[in-house]
Amino acid sequence: MAFKMKGWSAFKQNNDEENIAYGVKKSDSISQNKHNEAVNQELLQAKSNYYDKHGSSSGGTDDEWNTYQENLNTIRKKYIK
Repeated sequence: MAFKMKGWSAFKQNNDEENIAYGVKKSDSISQNKHNEAVNQELLQAKSNYYDKHGSSSGGTDDEWNTYQENLNTIRKKYIK
């Protein structure tokens, strides 16, 4: 039997609902949008670097591809929803 933790979050929040991991208040949509746009740029840069090196998403070895995918997933976790 599995138990679910209601209201559990991976990021601790203080009374101002500040996302401590990134220093962005959830209620501050401008800061949140700027942060997410910066994450978008980081993601695009990582993709561009891979494509520039290998010519396409199908280039490179399996190890390089797996490392690339892990890197993209790490970057995606930075988004604030």
